[in-house]
Amino acid sequence: MGLGYSPILRKEIAIGFILLYLFFEIYVLLVESVQKVFKFSFGFIGPTEIRILGIFFSLYAYFSPLRRHNTLFLIFLAVMALRLVYNVVKKAIELNKRRSRFGKA
Repeated sequence: MGLGYSPILRKEIAIGFILLYLFFEIYVLLVESVQKVFKFSFGFIGPTEIRILGIFFSLYAYFSPLRRHNTLFLIFLAVMALRLVYNVVKKAIELNKRRSRFGKA
């Protein structure tokens, strides 16, 4: 949120990052409660990697001669959102196959 209050990034994009991170956490908690499997990574990206990427983006934005980096952050936000949608759809298909294999309740 600190980047959102700076002149480097728009507040809406910073809020989008926060919401997407919370959606990822909700997804992980739902999968854990349904399947009893706690996996806190999304492909090759886990929460630590997301924080490290945030640090690198912040450093890049600070030292870059450009003053606005909305496009770069929007691309990263879109990639993360697509990854979330992919994970949710993949898990839904997997759970539907399990349900049909065990009979419909």
